[in-house]
Amino acid sequence: MKAFRKKSHGFTLIELLIVIAVIAILAALAIPNLLGSRKAANETSAISQLRTIMSQQELFKSRNLNGDGTYGTLAQLEANNLVRWPTAGSYVKSGYVFSDLVSQPTAASWAIKADPIQPGTSGDRYFAASADGFVRERSAEDGTFTLDNLTATESKVVQ
Repeated sequence: MKAFRKKSHGFTLIELLIVIAVIAILAALAIPNLLGSRKAANETSAISQLRTIMSQQELFKSRNLNGDGTYGTLAQLEANNLVRWPTAGSYVKSGYVFSDLVSQPTAASWAIKADPIQPGTSGDRYFAASADGFVRERSAEDGTFTLDNLTATESKVVQ
């Protein structure tokens, strides 16, 4: 008689459970780091975009693109192809929404803020830039920028 021989193809249930447990542990360690890196990248992108807007504001004013020698709004900068957004007319980029703090910029002042779309998820810090040439930041506890708190005592200059 032939001896019965068990053919083993595939993995046992215990082996599969061990592999799933190892993958779950690795995911639990990696996902928070990935999300933190994403927030840092979004914040860096927002700072970079505000610096671009600062230089384009000077160009807008020096070219007298609106005819009265003043700075422009985000809409005017976009209409003159000085800044570009992923979606035209929507001032959203890399998890931040950009908006004018001054509805009618003058020859001496303008201010734009960048707020995280989902605070804590897309970014932890709020940013603003103005005609003084600085990008400023506020923490989530301090909240968003207004014209009243756009000062050195109310915010920190980004290096």
